Amino acid sequence: MVFAAMWLAPIYLLIINAMANTKNYVDNFDWAYKGFQPLPNFKAAWAAADLTPGLISNAIYGIVGAGVSVALAALSAYGVVALNPKAKQVWFWLIYGVNLVPIPMLLLPLFDIFARTGLYDTRVGLLLVYIGIAIPFAFFLSRNHMLSISREIVEAALIDGASKLLVFTRIFLPLSWPALGAAFLFQFTWIWNDLLFGLTLTVSSNVRPLMATLSTLVGQYSTLKLPIVLCVTVIASLPTAFLYIVAQRLFITGLKAGS
Repeated sequence: MVFAAMWLAPIYLLIINAMANTKNYVDNFDWAYKGFQPLPNFKAAWAAADLTPGLISNAIYGIVGAGVSVALAALSAYGVVALNPKAKQVWFWLIYGVNLVPIPMLLLPLFDIFARTGLYDTRVGLLLVYIGIAIPFAFFLSRNHMLSISREIVEAALIDGASKLLVFTRIFLPLSWPALGAAFLFQFTWIWNDLLFGLTLTVSSNVRPLMATLSTLVGQYSTLKLPIVLCVTVIASLPTAFLYIVAQRLFITGLKAGS
């Protein structure tokens, strides 16, 4: 109950202050009800932050980035688990080892590469970054689950004349969907909430992801009142919260399958 209260208290403060009346509002968090005007606050937040380009960019980055990374991770996991390559453990650590590199260490080299190749401030460039960084963890979950698939099923399919591609699409993919679904949820949430790469590798409002756009609303030069800023954060959090509520069972099943 104590830990639940620690998690719920900030959420309570966020909601009650996001709906507060902005008239005579002092920029300090209030714990008590002091008049609500949710609709005007949300309308003002949407207009002030110009959320439409950021939401569109985030949807593209989240859906495409997470989807492609999970698909490539599933293929990689299938290759390592079922195709019996030489130095199997080397391949595992070569792919998963990227996940062990601290993300801030990648910012300066990526900035230099993007500036030289023309990928800076482009959606394609940012998508490539998200896909590349999301693959290792999705590969880890997929590979752990595929190791639990019975080898006898695969051998029986091969004896019956199934190709390796057919074994992947008809056996491994259907049996691995909980792990792949959980991997998608993890990577979608990480991409949606990314701030570092969005700030470092983009400038244009139609390319920059949502969290990087929101960071410009807070600071010494911001003229927005606190309830408006909090409304923006609520809007930005709704898609991932909705996704987890809808896919909660898939998320839990996938974690168990990938452990």
